Amino acid sequence: MELIYVFITFLILFLISAVLNVLLKMTRKRDWLITLFISVFLSIIIYGVQQ
Repeated sequence: MELIYVFITFLILFLISAVLNVLLKMTRKRDWLITLFISVFLSIIIYGVQQ
């Protein structure tokens, strides 16, 4: 169950970041990798705080 919560949080954060990347025209590969790492990091932190 914990893994599902982390994954759902990751998806929500990644979707928000993806929309912002497209709107701000930051579509280089480096920008997407930063978005991915920040989403993973924040989803783990949010899960840790929630527990």
